[in-house]
Amino acid sequence: MKTKTPKHTLVLHINPDLEACFMAHLFLANEDVRDAYGVVDGPALKFIPGGPLRPEDWAGETEITSRALEAKGYVFLDCGGGLFDQHGRPENVMRNSISSLDLMVHVLELETRLPHLMPIAQIITDNDLYGEDVASAHSVKQTSTPHTPRHLRDMILGWNILYKEQPEIVVGLASNAFGCIERCIDKIAEQPEKDVVYKDFFLFTVLESGAVRHFKTRLGCDADDAAINEAYLFGGECERGLVALEHSDEASVWSLGYPRLCLHALCFSEHPVLARAGVTPSLCGKLGLLSLCSASRLLRSLRCLLGGVNLPLQFSRQLWSLELHPEYINSPADFGRVVTSARLW
Repeated sequence: MKTKTPKHTLVLHINPDLEACFMAHLFLANEDVRDAYGVVDGPALKFIPGGPLRPEDWAGETEITSRALEAKGYVFLDCGGGLFDQHGRPENVMRNSISSLDLMVHVLELETRLPHLMPIAQIITDNDLYGEDVASAHSVKQTSTPHTPRHLRDMILGWNILYKEQPEIVVGLASNAFGCIERCIDKIAEQPEKDVVYKDFFLFTVLESGAVRHFKTRLGCDADDAAINEAYLFGGECERGLVALEHSDEASVWSLGYPRLCLHALCFSEHPVLARAGVTPSLCGKLGLLSLCSASRLLRSLRCLLGGVNLPLQFSRQLWSLELHPEYINSPADFGRVVTSARLW
C-alpha cells in the first residue's frame, strides 16, 4: 500500500526491543518493503518515549496525532498509536492477540514479499504476545555470562544499556544481527522445512556464523578481508551486549538488599500449581503489589540469584509481586528456598 507522501523517518520507542528492531530492519534492509510503503532509501530514525505522543517531542508540529504525523512522512513502529502499533487496538483490549509486527506483515503483505523471514517473525510475535522463548535451549554455565541466555533478544537489551543515549546504534547492530540470521537461512534453504529449527538462528553462536557472509553482502563479494574484520568487530559487540546485561542484572538484584527482596510469582491467573503453593492473585492483592521490574528482567534476575536455573517464560503472562518480611530473607540460600517452595518451574 504505497502512499503519496514519501516516508522519511522511522519512529521507534526509546530502548528499542527485539520486535521494534526487527520492524526497522525490514525497512532498512529491503528495498521492496520500502517501496511498498513509500519509504525513502536510508530513512532517518527518531526515538520517542512510550505512551501517548507528547508535544515536546515534536517541535514545530501543530497537530500531535499519529494520523497527522504519518501524513507528514513519519512511520511509527510499535509506538505512537500509528498503523503499525498494537497498543490500544480493539483486538487487544481483553488480551493481546495481535502484535505490531503482525500488523506490518499484514499491511505490507510480507508473507509474499519475504516468505523466508516469516518463521522468524512468528517467533518474535510469540515472544511479544505470550512470552515464549526466542531461542533454543542452550547452556551458558561455561561462558562469560553464566546467568544470561546468549541470544539476540538479550544482546539488544545489553546494547540498550551500553548505548542508552545512542539508540540508533542499537538499531544498527540489531539490523546487522538480523542480516546474519538471513544469511544463515540462505545456507539451509535446500533443507526440508521439518529439519530446520528457526529458534537456533537467534543464538549468538549460530547467527555469528553468518556474519562474514552478511558483511560480504553489504561490502561486496570481493571484500573478504573487510568482511572478516567487520564480522570480528560485530562479534565483539554481541559479547559486550551480553556482558553488559549480565552485570546490570547482578547489580540490580543485589542493590535491593535482602530486607527488600521480593518474591515475584510469574503465573497465569489462578494457576493451579501456584495456587497450591499459596501464591494467588487474591493473596497478592491483599498484601499489596510491588512491581520492581519487567517479567523478562525478573527471570534473568532470578537466574542470577539461583545460580543459573533456567526458568521458563510461560509464567510471564502475569506478574505478581509478594513482598516478604525481612526475617524471611537473610541470604541468597534463603531466597532460593523460598522461590523453590513456590514451585515456579
